[in-house]
Amino acid sequence: MKNGTIQNDGRIEDIIEKYLNGNKTFATYLAQDDKKLQTQILSADIINDNNVPSSEFKHDENINITFAIKNLSAEKGIRCNVALWDVMDRLIFIERIDIEPKMGYRKFKAKIPKNLLVPNRLKVSLALDIPSVKLIEVMPEFLFFEIVDTGTEIGKYGDRENGVVISKLDWSIVE
Repeated sequence: MKNGTIQNDGRIEDIIEKYLNGNKTFATYLAQDDKKLQTQILSADIINDNNVPSSEFKHDENINITFAIKNLSAEKGIRCNVALWDVMDRLIFIERIDIEPKMGYRKFKAKIPKNLLVPNRLKVSLALDIPSVKLIEVMPEFLFFEIVDTGTEIGKYGDRENGVVISKLDWSIVE
């Protein structure tokens, strides 16, 4: 409820999840091209393999992060940091890509491969920096998405503590 009106209706687990996440389900970020800035994150999307913005994926679907960057600066060493977080703000991983000086306007795509992450609610952040020199920009909004269990081996037995990554250990009996 908010100001005496019902904001959400449904399963209590889903309502609590929305409350804890501030009802944010962004899968798209868009900024105005600021002519005063030489380097800027212009847009970011989480999309499926059909290039459609999405915030929900089956465990056996790829999760694609696309983002557009403007770099008119001659500075060297700029990189874009793409980080994956859980909803409790624990860093799962961070990947970095070098941004070429004066590259102009360019769009990038990073793919989180299917069957890598266990079903969970996650979020993506982007930032531009020059390592050990300066932070240029942090995207002001997270991109939220959820991986839904549609039949993983992990979900089959109802285990609750499954980590973050679907492990692929090679098992053998040695004695």
